[in-house]
Amino acid sequence: MIKLIWAEDQEKNIGYQESLPWYLPADLAHFKRETLGHIIVMGSKTFDSLPKVLPKRVHWILTHHPDKYQDYFTNPQVKIFTDLDQLKKAIKNCQEDIYVIGGKSLFDQVCDIADQLIVTKIHASFKGDVKAPMIKEQEFKLVSQTQFESDEKNKYNYEIDIYQKLV
Repeated sequence: MIKLIWAEDQEKNIGYQESLPWYLPADLAHFKRETLGHIIVMGSKTFDSLPKVLPKRVHWILTHHPDKYQDYFTNPQVKIFTDLDQLKKAIKNCQEDIYVIGGKSLFDQVCDIADQLIVTKIHASFKGDVKAPMIKEQEFKLVSQTQFESDEKNKYNYEIDIYQKLV
């Protein structure tokens, strides 16, 4: 199953200056639970924004500048793609769950092959310079919505919505 996963604020912002505009530990834990042990697919800016190669996940990176990632060529946790069609073919041929984690351009380019969208909606607004992809209601149906209240560790109310592709 091909899953797109992201968090957005009330204004549909997903990023600001190449990082998350908020800190929500519960959502980071949710992301880790979802993606652990799976392939995560991302563009180069998203990969560059990570603090390191995330443990127990295989990273597929789409980039126009593969030489920038020479240090990862022999890393079994990282696979570099330079062609979108090659990446999409690899995603479609994979028998396990794959999580596309960003950025916006990659979401837009692979949404047509996605089976599921997992969206954390933070009930607050932040400064942002990257917007979430549009969810096309004629293509995806909301199948689950779970609400969470703020607490001492998580400053914002939020919900996790799951959308399933319509057949």
